[in-house]
Amino acid sequence: MMKKLFTIVAAAIISASAFAQAHCEWTAAQLPAAKFATADEAVAAGYNTLWTLPDYLGMPACDLINSGNVVVSLPLAYNYMSVGSGKYSGSNYTFKLIMGMNNSTRDGIDPDMFLEGLENNDYVRKAGDSDQGNPIYDAIIKVNVKSANYGAITLRYNRGGNNSAMYVVDSTKLKRVLWSVTRCPDDNIQTHVARFGVEPGHTYYIMASEKSSVELYGIEYDECADADYEVLASEENCTDLWTAAQLPAAKFATADEAVAAGYNTLWTLPDYLGMPACDLINSGNVVVSLPLAYNYMSVGSGKYSGSNYTFKLIMGMNNSTRDGIDPDMFLEGLENNDYVRKAGDSDQGNPIYDAIVKISVPAESTYGRVILNYNRGGNNSAMYVVDQTKSMQVLQSTTRCPDDAIKTHAAIFNVQPGHDYYVMASEKSSVELYAVGFCSAADAKYATLGTTGIENVTVNTVVPADGKIYSIDGRFVGKDMNNLAKGIYIMNGKKFAVK
Repeated sequence: MMKKLFTIVAAAIISASAFAQAHCEWTAAQLPAAKFATADEAVAAGYNTLWTLPDYLGMPACDLINSGNVVVSLPLAYNYMSVGSGKYSGSNYTFKLIMGMNNSTRDGIDPDMFLEGLENNDYVRKAGDSDQGNPIYDAIIKVNVKSANYGAITLRYNRGGNNSAMYVVDSTKLKRVLWSVTRCPDDNIQTHVARFGVEPGHTYYIMASEKSSVELYGIEYDECADADYEVLASEENCTDLWTAAQLPAAKFATADEAVAAGYNTLWTLPDYLGMPACDLINSGNVVVSLPLAYNYMSVGSGKYSGSNYTFKLIMGMNNSTRDGIDPDMFLEGLENNDYVRKAGDSDQGNPIYDAIVKISVPAESTYGRVILNYNRGGNNSAMYVVDQTKSMQVLQSTTRCPDDAIKTHAAIFNVQPGHDYYVMASEKSSVELYAVGFCSAADAKYATLGTTGIENVTVNTVVPADGKIYSIDGRFVGKDMNNLAKGIYIMNGKKFAVK
């Protein structure tokens, strides 16, 4: 507890709960705003030093965010932090948390390695031994959701023009819930964003591929009931966009009118339709399509957040699990895939299936970001994305809204050139899809989601002159210098020795 207090006071790391209610945020702006002039000054501020330099530091274990809803922490004893690369997108921050791992794979990690958290975990990587004799590790983030409500975590990070992957493991269920592979063009380095749903009572670990080279700039938590929860795909943040507004804007008066417009009907009604296979988006950047012959579309539930749209694509699956899906089922795409679910036979004699979306990124395209907007009201659901090219599940975003605060969910992940992805939802014929947005990493819009309001908050990085004395390991020992034993101490941000 004293170490945590010392870290908060001496390093000016502040709890995001001071700024918001359920919305909480930490950014690298809460790290020291200026470089330390010497290694001694860095040590006096509560850090360990690497290589006798003040630019490469070990940040003690602490809470980055600690509210009644969530605790976001650095669980390792000392976590790597440095001035980072001035060529990356976080150059406005003096210091950054530096993430990485052993076995620097971009092809997925084994969630079973987190059975004991970070104990006996071979992914944990030592960046080096500090000058003070402590091992400093590539940063790993722990998220403990204390709230009774579902929420979402947003990550902001970069590795410049290099490949990297951001991983999230749900250690409560031993499931990988995010695998987001990113890269920027060398001449257009922009901050990456990933977002995924989190469940009450669950613990998550966030780590990056590579070794000591992924810079973390921000992490946010939002509950579904919060106004800040909604992140909508739009023309302002996407280079290519499909929304449910592109479906018919009014109900068909009769089933015959729906058929005349090119749809199949279900149950002789114009409200429940089969939409033929088609491309929702087809540009030089990406192809987003409905690959099944007929895809379920309906007026949906007026209680959900998409009530402004007349029609919605209705997603679902057989074996309606919220605990992950088997990516090997997609080796043949949707052929011989037991997750594919028939909603019913159309009046015209064709099977209509719960909608599944395919995303294909041409090899000549760029890395990019995808936003999915969807809802199932006050009910649980999970949105899944499988990278068919590598036969890997890359997203499992489990969501739910309070019945009295229904908001649109957003999942954000990255896609790679030359890869095909399948997007599907849990449950049966009950998840409404409102938007799919793609943004090329080469486009200026890619950074639109990289802004954060908390950076405008002035953070006091000066240690208050309160006369409190701490030992070098962060223990408060009083205010009377005359009663101190021999050793090194810190008072008012200054280190001194008692001989």
